[in-house]
Amino acid sequence: KAERQKVSGFVQNESGGRRKPQYAGGLVLDPKKGLYDRYVLQLDFNSLYPSIIQEFNICFTTVNLKSAVDSSDSRVEVPDPGSEEGILPGVLRRLVEKRRAVKNALKSEEDMLKA
Repeated sequence: KAERQKVSGFVQNESGGRRKPQYAGGLVLDPKKGLYDRYVLQLDFNSLYPSIIQEFNICFTTVNLKSAVDSSDSRVEVPDPGSEEGILPGVLRRLVEKRRAVKNALKSEEDMLKA
């Protein structure tokens, strides 16, 4: 076993198990059993894809897909940093700002209750 570890270029953890992550995860609620006659959605606006959309202003209003289709190069160009904010990045930004404001308001209410 030790010889195999040497050859592969890594050494296993002394504990042999997985390490716990050093960060706290998000709140995950257990689902409630029952029949739902309307849509049930879970939206995470701080995850990887929404963050990329906001950072690079990716939207159907800012990305020119026609140029990628017409050229032999299939890559899509990222919009210029100075270009006007797209609809989707703008909506995501406002949702994240509202979420942050609500979380701060809830935190201040909790702090007032503790005092």
